[in-house]
Amino acid sequence: MGELGAPRSVVSFNALLSSCNHSKLFNRVCQLFDEMPQRHGFLPDKVSYGLLVKAYCDDGKPELGVEKLKEMKEKGIEVTVITFTAILHALYKKGSVDEAERNGMMDEAKKVYEGLEGNGCKPNGATFGTMIHYGWTELSLIHVFVNVAMSKASKCMKLYG
Repeated sequence: MGELGAPRSVVSFNALLSSCNHSKLFNRVCQLFDEMPQRHGFLPDKVSYGLLVKAYCDDGKPELGVEKLKEMKEKGIEVTVITFTAILHALYKKGSVDEAERNGMMDEAKKVYEGLEGNGCKPNGATFGTMIHYGWTELSLIHVFVNVAMSKASKCMKLYG
């Protein structure tokens, strides 16, 4: 980046990580992420971490994404719904739903989902789409939708009640 005269910042660095992800250079994302603080003098932000998690997930290694998620929590870095959804998607995609259940991936995916609200995130359309696509049971989905509806109703009651 320096040779091209582009200022080095976390924003330009995130653009580089994103380009590597789009080019399927997942190992390069990991390498650049690890070099960032020492070589360039700035720390990764929530977007940087999200791009690293996406690289792990797209490379078929969601368990490494889950580890980075834990690291983010430990460091107090905000975890976005996009990052959570990438991990959910990768955990489900890694194998069939039956295989995922046998290997504990479904349990891990459910833990990740349950951590959404604990981190101040709300599930979005992509989150629900992933859940539906990869076979969450109707009962699980009903439970999620009821919780979301109750949360919204509670907020309305506080505003108008």
